[in-house]
Amino acid sequence: MSIRNFDFFEVFMKKIWISLISALYCGFTLGYMHFADPRTNVGALSTIGRDHPVLFALWGAGTYGVLYLLLYTMYNKQKRRGLCHGLLLPAGAGMALTVCCPFDFERHALWLLHCIGSLAFSVLSGVAIFLCFLFSFKKGRFWQCTTVFWAALMIGDLILLLIYKETGLIEAMPVLTGVVLLNIAIYQKEKVTAYAASVSYTHLRAHETA
Repeated sequence: MSIRNFDFFEVFMKKIWISLISALYCGFTLGYMHFADPRTNVGALSTIGRDHPVLFALWGAGTYGVLYLLLYTMYNKQKRRGLCHGLLLPAGAGMALTVCCPFDFERHALWLLHCIGSLAFSVLSGVAIFLCFLFSFKKGRFWQCTTVFWAALMIGDLILLLIYKETGLIEAMPVLTGVVLLNIAIYQKEKVTAYAASVSYTHLRAHETA
């Protein structure tokens, strides 16, 4: 096996592991949502967390960890690791506030910190995903459709949030959708890279023959 083929296999296997972790996270999230009706305010993820704080902490850590793995993989390929950390480190601080501060209005200061942390995480991670797709916008229809779809999803979710307030579906839908889209994206980019490598190798062989 050549060095090039070995590197491609190693990268591909890392992405397989990321996808497996993503699948476990999605399953955990869906299971966590079953503690209450996700269509109601009582079924909001933070509200469930008041009765199940350990599970809520695991969900928060899992959400951040999975998004970090996926986004770092994408931004690393785009040579924008600095921007990735610039968005995701404060997003991580926001998630820490969300998990550590209970969603209890009677404890107003902690409730306010919880809301600030949740908003910071949602905005920063949403922007990070959007920019990740936008940077590849000119590379093909997949990226164009994904960028537009994600922007529409964010706007639609915000409208639903303003109308119905927090529910499990409104909170979880963007995260789960983002995880699925990013998993598709990392393999889409790998296909482009593999194709480009094969074309370059063909041109090199043709040049050597000539």
